[in-house]
Amino acid sequence: METKKNITNKSSLSKSNDKRSQLLLKVDNLMEKLDNEYGPFLLDELNKRLEKTIEDFNSDLKIILNQMFDAYDLRTEERKSIHSDSDNLTKPTFIAEYEEKIKSKKK
Repeated sequence: METKKNITNKSSLSKSNDKRSQLLLKVDNLMEKLDNEYGPFLLDELNKRLEKTIEDFNSDLKIILNQMFDAYDLRTEERKSIHSDSDNLTKPTFIAEYEEKIKSKKK
C-alpha cells in the first residue's frame, strides 16, 4: 500500500512542479517584457528620487546641526557671562592649573 501512496504523491508533486515552473516562466517573460519597455524609464525615475531624498536629508541635517551648534554656543556664552568671576571655583583644579600654564606660556 505504501508504494501506491508514494507513486501517487510523486505524480501529484511532479504535476504541481510542472505547473509552478510554467507559471514562473510566464512571470519571467512578463518581467523581461516590462524591463525592455520600461526599464530605462524606471531606473531614471528611481535615480531622480534617490537624489532628491539625499538632497532633502542633507539640507535637513545641516539645519539641525546649525540649530544645535547655535544653541550650544548660546549656552556657552551664557555660562561664561554667569561664571566669569568664579571661573576657578566651577572648574576642577587640574583644569584650572592647566589653563594657567597655557596662559603663562603664551605671555
